[in-house]
Amino acid sequence: AAAACAKTQPAAVPPALSEQVNALLTEAGSATKPNFQAETCGSVFDDPNSSQVVGWTEFPADVSADRLRSAGAKLGWQPQKAEGYDLFLLGPRDVRAALRDGKFRAERAHCSIAGKGQQLDIQALRPDLTPTQQKQLDSADYRATVAAGQALFGSPPTPTLENCGDNPRGARWSTTTRARSDRSKQEMVDFLKNDWQVDERPAQPDYLKAKHAGGTELSITFKPDQTTFTATGPCVPVG
Repeated sequence: AAAACAKTQPAAVPPALSEQVNALLTEAGSATKPNFQAETCGSVFDDPNSSQVVGWTEFPADVSADRLRSAGAKLGWQPQKAEGYDLFLLGPRDVRAALRDGKFRAERAHCSIAGKGQQLDIQALRPDLTPTQQKQLDSADYRATVAAGQALFGSPPTPTLENCGDNPRGARWSTTTRARSDRSKQEMVDFLKNDWQVDERPAQPDYLKAKHAGGTELSITFKPDQTTFTATGPCVPVG
């Protein structure tokens, strides 16, 4: 790891960072004019003459978490569940912003490795849904997917939420279950075809795909010892 390190150098602030953050602060009613900084990534794997830099700004917040959240949702920033933060937003064009201990921080990093300046490089993020998203994600697609998983395995699958999209950001649910199943491919085709558009893949006797009217895509791989069921719902923009 040490061999991959290089000296960081001052760099031009990515326009995406300043544009997105200034728009967010203006919408939230902040009077602060942030000072942006940027530097190279400090890794020999990154080209210092390209866009592979980290940029950031940090200052005492002059607007509340609620106002920033509302402004962010309006401008396409997806709220996140992040432990230890009063607010965490995943924004368009890979910009992140957070509020903690009275300080606002935003950054945008295009680096091969985590390093200096990357305080918001948090992997364990989950979408914190807006009411509109919550309603849209509880859809006929979702219920049909749960029914299909239950028909295949005898118990419903457990979907998880994930981030998706860019401008605006959004959320979707996905699920993958691997377990034994006594259901044959033909039995599942017969079950699905009343509610799904089924691609039976005749040349692949152990595989099928299906798509629901709302955009959810499903695939099943049939094996004697382990059947794999995967479904991904459509990206629902923040709003």
